[in-house]
Parts: sequence; C-alpha cells; structure tokens
Amino acid sequence: MPIYEYECDLCTHRFEQLVMPAQARLAVDRTCPSCRSSQVKHVPSLFAVDSESTRQTNKNQGRRLAQKDLTEQKHAEMEAIVHHHRDHQ
Repeated sequence: MPIYEYECDLCTHRFEQLVMPAQARLAVDRTCPSCRSSQVKHVPSLFAVDSESTRQTNKNQGRRLAQKDLTEQKHAEMEAIVHHHRDHQ
C-alpha cells in the first residue's frame, strides 16, 4: 500500500498518509492533521535507495550517534558521582 505525501495550502504542513488501493481510485477527502484544512495538495515523494554503501553509511552514522550518547551518559554519571561526593563530605 502506497504512502502519499501531502502539503497543506493554508499552513504549509507536510504529512504522509497511507492510502488503501480502493481509496487511490476514489476522490477521498484529505485533511491536514495540523489545521484540519481540506485544502491539501499531493506532492511528489522522494524515492529510497538501498545499496550496500547506503546501508554501511547508515550503520556507521548510527554507531557514531550511539557512541556519542554513551559518552554523554558516562559524563552525566560521573558528574552525578562527583556532586554526590561533594554534598556528603
């Protein structure tokens, strides 16, 4: 089932909507989830590319973000320990 992208003419909010095959052939009323306007237009969607290099790039980016989160968590834990020791001396 395709996911279509829409943009509201009033508030310019972009949103996606899952469209069932039977609905795709009908003129089903679409409304903006942000402002509830029915003045929305279908916009072209970007396509996804899946290759070994894009998977590797995404995996490396995920690992960097996970390492950054881990480093920040360890830093916060160390600060908590230091503050705890300062408060209880």
